[in-house]
Amino acid sequence: MDELPASDAVVTTRGLSRRFGRLVAVDGLSLTVRRGELFGFLGPNGAGKTTTIRMLLGLIEPSAGTIELFGRPLARARLELLAQVGALVEEPAFYPWLSGRANLEVFGLLCGGVGRARIDELLELVGLRERAGDPVRVYSQGMRQRLGIAQALLARPRLVFLDEPTNGLDPPGIEHVRGLLQRLVREQGLTVFLSSHLLHEVELLCDRVAILDRGRLLVQGEVAQLLGGEAVRLELEVDAPERARELLAAAGHPVLPAAGRPGRLVVRCPRTEVAALNRALVGAGLEVRALIPRQPTLEEFFREQLGVGPGAPALRCGAPEGDRA
Repeated sequence: MDELPASDAVVTTRGLSRRFGRLVAVDGLSLTVRRGELFGFLGPNGAGKTTTIRMLLGLIEPSAGTIELFGRPLARARLELLAQVGALVEEPAFYPWLSGRANLEVFGLLCGGVGRARIDELLELVGLRERAGDPVRVYSQGMRQRLGIAQALLARPRLVFLDEPTNGLDPPGIEHVRGLLQRLVREQGLTVFLSSHLLHEVELLCDRVAILDRGRLLVQGEVAQLLGGEAVRLELEVDAPERARELLAAAGHPVLPAAGRPGRLVVRCPRTEVAALNRALVGAGLEVRALIPRQPTLEEFFREQLGVGPGAPALRCGAPEGDRA
């Protein structure tokens, strides 16, 4: 876990765990989220993402471990700290017969009162100004999600948790939310803790990510460093793929399947060893027809961390309705 000054660590967990009977939903999780960053929280179905978020919001108690928000223990100053936090967890719940504006007014009262100007500002921000007077019962799922984001921002929080905020949005709506979150971080210094199954969007948005599986942290770090660093992915086309696979594996270079490219291999190796790898294959009598360095996507990196191949079922990628642990 990164060691940061208390003033820079907005969320810190140490050894955070949660059990439900014999089920360990979260197991010894240590995270750090920095002030003013977009932090991506990833994992397959049942990884424990939503359980973690609920613990960070004080909705359920940890079985073990500690949580700090803004450098202070959550257990000691729960109400004071959570007053600075906004959240959209799973599907937002509204009063269906009230308008979008009226719903925000009601929730604003729970925050101690929010003025009309702030509500107008938020409705404009999430693109609902024209539909603010319509009852929420006629809103699409995507419109409800955008209203949920507005609700999470009502009290001008310093930290906001968004659990699948683009669920139900069409591509223009996803792009709108992406731009909105970037502006909030850049212009207002907001810290965003984002859980999403849209890995392409996370790659575009987030500064740092953490990947959780079966309640345990697999990796956390800067997106650029995780996808680049000292290693490079090579896509190889050779005349004898199986022989090449054996040679590469024996040399300590695990081979991955190339999605949608039969006969091609993908291998990770240090950048400094690319030329030597090519010479070794040619020296073994193989014809190297193509050797293409590629930057991995976050989805490819995610699948590698989970040990899941490109053809795996979608449920391993974290469909929003699956993570209830």
